[in-house]
Amino acid sequence: MSLIKLDIHHVRNIQHITLTPCPGINIILGENASGKSSLLEAIFILGRAKSFRTPSIKSVIQQQHSQLIVTGQTQQPDGRIQHIGIQLDGKAIEIRINQQSGQTRSDLAYALPLQFIQPKSYELLDGSAKFRREFLDWGVFNDTPRFLPAWRNYKKALMQRNFLLKTKTYRAISGME
Repeated sequence: MSLIKLDIHHVRNIQHITLTPCPGINIILGENASGKSSLLEAIFILGRAKSFRTPSIKSVIQQQHSQLIVTGQTQQPDGRIQHIGIQLDGKAIEIRINQQSGQTRSDLAYALPLQFIQPKSYELLDGSAKFRREFLDWGVFNDTPRFLPAWRNYKKALMQRNFLLKTKTYRAISGME
């Protein structure tokens, strides 16, 4: 899948820009504070509905505007063109896929699968297992549509197990009392 068109409105120092990336690899060059990281952040927002730079989306929206909009077109492996878009104002989120409103963040993530590698990615080798698991989970999530429901069930079961271990009520369930 490849991103074939990108429209960005009111993301940091980008007022409005429309890009048509080349197939394959694109190289982004520019002076400091020219919008290179803002461009990458907009693509990340389009695929994940959040910023990789800050937990608050309000700081990503240009000060004189109340919302940001990022839209794009992707070409699917079978040749179909898919239209995706997101509008954020710091409180509300609207996600559209093929002009249909009411889509979820996971729908958006499946529509534009991203695996983000950043300067702190050295933690894959040097950091905790949590960082490696998260990186691998996103890779599998992007590749296998059945992963999300299975992952949610696993997380729920793990939370229940941990609760039982902490409260020491597991004996009643296993019949050990």
